[in-house]
Amino acid sequence: MFLTRRLLFAIPVILLVTIMAFSLLHLIPGDPATVILGQESTPEAIEAMRLELGLDKPIVVQYFDWLGGGTSR
Repeated sequence: MFLTRRLLFAIPVILLVTIMAFSLLHLIPGDPATVILGQESTPEAIEAMRLELGLDKPIVVQYFDWLGGGTSR
């Protein structure tokens, strides 16, 4: 009974922690593609990097991709 209750409480806590960690990644100022490629990169290169990183997808899809290790592209 005790273990079952602890496991049931752990699920929302883990979910909340993952949502907070993912949100922090998106709250950091700046575009990740621009940070990776540098300020002098072309708009086409930045857009290609955004597509490669999956930043063109809806935020919910990005979250589940991130949660799953980014394997579903």
